[in-house]
Amino acid sequence: MVKVGNLEVTKEQKKRIFHLPVEQAVIVPSTSGVKTQKRISKKQMTKRVNNVRRFLSKKFGGFTDVKATGGFVLRNNRLVKERVVKVTSFSTKKAFRKNRGDVVKQVGRWGNKWKQESVSYENEGDLFIVEPPKRGAVRVMKKVSGKRMVRVKVPKTIKRRATPAQRRALTKARRVLVRKRR
Repeated sequence: MVKVGNLEVTKEQKKRIFHLPVEQAVIVPSTSGVKTQKRISKKQMTKRVNNVRRFLSKKFGGFTDVKATGGFVLRNNRLVKERVVKVTSFSTKKAFRKNRGDVVKQVGRWGNKWKQESVSYENEGDLFIVEPPKRGAVRVMKKVSGKRMVRVKVPKTIKRRATPAQRRALTKARRVLVRKRR
């Protein structure tokens, strides 16, 4: 018997199993507006959910979604209860490390687009509250830990260096653009 994650299988079975150990989810809200918290139409909600599905599928290969009810307290102590859709995706550790910065950035962008104070992102059972980036402000991501929020460092995307051939091609393309502008 061989272990794959926490599953014991035979060597024959291991050949047919693909292990995706990293679980992550984006919780899509059904409201819009930080202060007003207006419900959006079903069409808008479907569009939001499809955007999240498409993004997670492109980055990690698939998704599962579940309709639920979520709630929170606004800064003015008003309780908000809303319909949400939790879009979950599983990935390999390598794919997660490669794309985690992009995921957090995109969750922040969705927060701006959806006019949210924050958007919930779940990773391996930990809930992160991602505040949308404001112009000139540092991105903030908070981890819900017990009853308090803890600031955590936002992962950066890995920048790849261009090869000499790529640099030459880029330089040539820039020269062509400059000539066309003249």
